[in-house]
Amino acid sequence: VYISKAKAELGTTTRYTMLSCLSSIAVFICFIYNPPGAVMLSAIFAFGFFITLSTVVWSTTLQKLSPPEVKGRIGALKLTVNSVAIAIASLMISFASDFGADLAMIAAAVLSSVLLLTLLLLSLKVNTKQWVVDA
Repeated sequence: VYISKAKAELGTTTRYTMLSCLSSIAVFICFIYNPPGAVMLSAIFAFGFFITLSTVVWSTTLQKLSPPEVKGRIGALKLTVNSVAIAIASLMISFASDFGADLAMIAAAVLSSVLLLTLLLLSLKVNTKQWVVDA
């Protein structure tokens, strides 16, 4: 039952992260096509809302599922992985920006899309395993 509950909470967590990825893709597309201000503002608001929601839910889930004796280590690992991922993404987008701002925005949208697809596949895998565990 605990494994099933943990998997269900992770599925909920990835849902908010996928929404933040979708909204970040919308922001990058807005930067490329320069829509009216209301559309751009809506995309930026949605990104800020979903990234905040995703961060809070991930942190809460991490705290609830971690044994007390390893919470500090898991937090440090999370910080390290996030920092490395941000550095790699920054390098890739900076390289693309050498060829133009539009290409940098496309590269950022592609990276967000890859993250979104990865989360979607992991979410499907978690849901499949949950049914096997519950059966």
